[in-house]
Amino acid sequence: MRFTILLICAVLGFSAQCAELSRIAFSKELSIVIDGNLDGKEWSEATKIDLDFETWPGDSTPTEKQYKTDVFIIEDGNSLYIAAKAYDPTPQAVNASLHRRDRIGQQDSFTISIDTFGMGQEAFVFEVTPLGGQSDHIKENNSGDKDWDGLWTSKGKLTEFGYEIEIEIPISNFRFPDKGIQNWNIKFNRDAHRKVSKTWSSSKVNRDNTCRICQHQQFSLFENVKQTSALLFRPSVIATRSNQRDYPYTDKFVSQNETAFGLDLRWSPSGDQVFNGTINPDFSQVEADQAQSAVNRLFSIFYSEKRPFFLEGQDYFNTAMSLVHTRNISDPELGLKYTGRFGDNAIGIFSANDTITNFYTPGQFENGFESLNEKSSNTVARYRYSLDEGSYLGALVTNRNSTSYKNQVVSLDGFYRFTDSIRMTFQYASSVNTYNDVKKNGDALLVEYNFNTDTDWHYLIYKEKDLDFNSGLGFITRTGVTNLVGGVGHVWRIDDTKNFLESIYISTNYDEERLKDSASKNGEKIYSYHDIELTITGRNQLELEIRPFKLTEVYLDTPYSYNRFYYGMSYRLNSNLKVGGYYEDGKQTDYSNNRLAKGSNYNVWAKVNLGEGFAANLEMQRNTLKVNGARIFTEDLTNASVEYSINLNHHLRLTHQEISGIFNPFEYGFFIDEKIEDSAYQALYIFEHSSYSSIYVGYSSSGFRDSTFNKTEISEEYFFTKFNYSFSL
Repeated sequence: MRFTILLICAVLGFSAQCAELSRIAFSKELSIVIDGNLDGKEWSEATKIDLDFETWPGDSTPTEKQYKTDVFIIEDGNSLYIAAKAYDPTPQAVNASLHRRDRIGQQDSFTISIDTFGMGQEAFVFEVTPLGGQSDHIKENNSGDKDWDGLWTSKGKLTEFGYEIEIEIPISNFRFPDKGIQNWNIKFNRDAHRKVSKTWSSSKVNRDNTCRICQHQQFSLFENVKQTSALLFRPSVIATRSNQRDYPYTDKFVSQNETAFGLDLRWSPSGDQVFNGTINPDFSQVEADQAQSAVNRLFSIFYSEKRPFFLEGQDYFNTAMSLVHTRNISDPELGLKYTGRFGDNAIGIFSANDTITNFYTPGQFENGFESLNEKSSNTVARYRYSLDEGSYLGALVTNRNSTSYKNQVVSLDGFYRFTDSIRMTFQYASSVNTYNDVKKNGDALLVEYNFNTDTDWHYLIYKEKDLDFNSGLGFITRTGVTNLVGGVGHVWRIDDTKNFLESIYISTNYDEERLKDSASKNGEKIYSYHDIELTITGRNQLELEIRPFKLTEVYLDTPYSYNRFYYGMSYRLNSNLKVGGYYEDGKQTDYSNNRLAKGSNYNVWAKVNLGEGFAANLEMQRNTLKVNGARIFTEDLTNASVEYSINLNHHLRLTHQEISGIFNPFEYGFFIDEKIEDSAYQALYIFEHSSYSSIYVGYSSSGFRDSTFNKTEISEEYFFTKFNYSFSL
C-alpha cells in the first residue's frame, strides 16, 4: 500500500503532501535544559534527521561528510525541542558574533521552517547563529518575508568540530489546525558563508518549482494538543523629556515631561485563532527610520511598519496592491484585532482609532499628503480561501472615517499556481472617497503573470487605476494611469566551485504608463522605461551589476527622453568586512524648473564586524543636478551606526544621520546659495530579554545649520526610557 501511494505521488508530482510521513518522538517526562550543551542522555529519545542535501550551490547533491549536520527533534506536548551538531572542516572559520534579535546578517546559521497548515502558503521561520542569536519571521510563498516575533529560547556554542545549538519553541508561537494529530511540513537548513556560500537541507529542492514551502517534509507530532488559552499581557511604560525651540533658535528651549502607560493583550483560545487588543498602545518608535533623499522627487517615500500591534498577524492582510499601509494610522489610542483559520478559510479583522487623520492624495504626475487634526476610526477586514499548492481567493474591505474625510475600499483578489513554474495574481479594487463633502468613486485593477525556473524567467504585469481611486489606509500614490510591465531573463550557473565566478544573469525589462480618465489625452504615453541588465556573481559574495536604461516621461506637458547608466558592486573582503556601492549617471528631469538636466548619484557603504560584539554600518550618498555645467543642487546623505553587544541581551548603539545640500538660490527656490544641513544623533542602551520584554534608555537630538549659524544648532532633543514586559495568566 505504501509503495502504491508513493508511486501515485511521483506520477502526480506532489511533494510534501505525499512525502513519507515521519513521526517526531514524544516524551512526557522530557527534561532538556537549553544551554547549548548537547548531552547524549537528553537527546537519546529524539528523532534524528540528517541534512543530506546541498541545495546551494549544489542542486540537491549529497552533502560532503566534512559538513555533516546531525539534527535531533522531540516534543513533550507543550514545546518543540531541536538540537543540531554542525561539523566543519575549518571550525575556526565559522562566522559567528553577538548581535541583537533579527540582525543575523551574513553569519553562519541553522534554520527551521514550519508550515503548520500544510497549504504551502506560509511558514514560521526560526533562525539561530552558532552563538545562539535569534531571528524569526513568516515566509510567504508568493510575497517574500514578513516581520514577526516569536517567544522562544535558543543557546549555542563553538566547538572543536564546528558548533552546536539547542532550541525550545513553545507551541504558543504557532497557529495550527484544531485537530487530533498535527501533520506539519518542516524543513531544516544550515547556511555557511565563506568564500563560497553553501546551504544544506533536510529535503531536496526542485529549483523549477517556485513553491519552496510546498517541498518541505511532512512530520506527525503533537497528538491531541490544545493551544494554551492563557492571556498574554505586555504592559509598557514610556517616559520622555523633550526640549524644543523654533528657527532661528535664539529662544530658550521649551521643556516638557511626559509619561505614557500602555497595555497589549494576546489571547489564543485555539491553535488557529488569535485575539489581540491594545489600550493606549506602545506605538512609539524608538529607532529612527533610515534617512532617504526627498529632493527632486514626485512621489512619497515608503517606510515599513515596525510597531508590534500591527505586525502581529500582518500576513493575514497582505494583498498585491498596497491597500493596507498601517503607518497611515499615526497616533492611535485603542486597537483590536482578530485573526483565525477555519479549515481552508482565513479571516483577519482589526480596528484602531487615530487622534489625527493622515492620508495620501494621489495624482497622475505627483502625489500630495494631508494631515487633519481630526480623530478617525479605521477598520480592515480580510477573508482568504485556500486552494492547493499555495493558491487562494480573497476579499478585503477597508474603512476610514473622520469628520471631513471618509474612505471605503472593497477588493477581490487571487493567486493561482498553474504549474510548478507558472503562477498568476489578480486583484480588483473599488473606492469611495469623500473629502470636504466632495465624493469621488474609482476602480483599480492588477493582473500579473510569472514564469520562473532555475535558469529562465519572464513576467507580465498590467495595472490600471482610475484618477479618482483612493486608498485611505493604503500606500497608493499614483492614479489616473494604466501601467504595463514586462521582462525576460536567463542565468548561466558555473558549477565548478574552484572557479571565481558563480553565475551570469542577463535580463531586459520594460515599463510604461499611459494617461487614463483624461478627456483630451486619454491613452497618451507619459512614462516608459527600458533596460538591459547584466549581473555577475562570484566568490566572497561578489556581485557586479551593469544596467544601461532609457527613460521617457512627460511632465507638465513637456516630453523628456534620456539615457542613464547604473553600475553597482558589493564584495565581502573578509569575514569581518563587506563593502559595496553604486554609481548612476546621465540626463535627468529637473522637476522644480521643468527642464532637462544632468544628474548623478553616488553611494558607498560598508558593514563591519570587529571582534565578537562590535558591528558598524556606514552609508554615504551624494546626489547632484546640473544644467550647462552649473550646479542646481548637491545633496549629501549619511547613515552611520556603531553597535556593541555585551552579550545577546545587552547592547549599546550610536547612530548619526545627516542630510545636507547646496542649492542654487534662483533656480531651486532657496534664498541663499549655501550649505544647509539637517542632522540627528541617537545614543541607546537596549536590554532584550525576549522579543516581548525589553528596556530602552536613550538620548536623541536634531540639529540644523545654514549661514545664520557658525555651528549646528540643536532644534530639539529627547531623553527617553521605554520598558516592555510580557507575562501570562
